[in-house]
Amino acid sequence: MKYQKHLSNKTLLPFKGRTLQLMVTTSLCKPCIRTTAECLLVNLYQEQVTTQPLVENILLQWYKTQSFIYLKSRTAFWADRIGVSFRRICIKDQRSRWGSCSSLHNLNYNWRIIMAPEPVIDYLIIHEVSHLVHFNHSTHFWELVSMHDPIYQEHKLWLKQNGSQLFQIFPHN
Repeated sequence: MKYQKHLSNKTLLPFKGRTLQLMVTTSLCKPCIRTTAECLLVNLYQEQVTTQPLVENILLQWYKTQSFIYLKSRTAFWADRIGVSFRRICIKDQRSRWGSCSSLHNLNYNWRIIMAPEPVIDYLIIHEVSHLVHFNHSTHFWELVSMHDPIYQEHKLWLKQNGSQLFQIFPHN
């Protein structure tokens, strides 16, 4: 699916592998974002001037927040399954990387991964958490990844084939 760079009502946006249609509304209610099965609903306070930069900033913050919440939970799950611990998680806005693991056991993720399907997100988490055991891409590393994601090669290929589209949504200035 091709996603648009410019946001307006009915723009299609990915979230956890689903394609949601953006719907921007205004009301006297508190500004918020919520999802339904088909829509990403952004409600702005009636007095706010609905401009593309405002909607983009609100969505960008929402995506980053959702990324942190989801990645924190799933990383804790996978770290427990693999039997390792990590110090902290940072959500970043890299131009091409999906994640990294530091020698201090800090895990970094690109917030854009929240747009990918959940099994692809899990692959990335398993990949980074596995670096807490093997700080390289050795055969032992890939065996550990494969033990927890037997079809990791499909997920890795999905990122390679679709990742560039995700980087075009909210492009870097």
